[in-house]
Amino acid sequence: MATKQITYSVPSMSCDRCVGTIKTALSKLSGVTDVTADLPTKRVALSYDAATVTEAQLETALGRAGFNVARL
Repeated sequence: MATKQITYSVPSMSCDRCVGTIKTALSKLSGVTDVTADLPTKRVALSYDAATVTEAQLETALGRAGFNVARL
């Protein structure tokens, strides 16, 4: 397993419901092992298996959940 970490800026994350939506969207992806969404900083950090899921798939999942993101 090739575990990687990535952090995204999510400027439109504005409430606890957003945090839950983001965590749910990412956790549904096979290969995502940990998701932390921090509302005050509007950042999402996650660990994932790069052999199972790609950064593009992570970003697509966030986009489908209604969030534009920027990689930090």
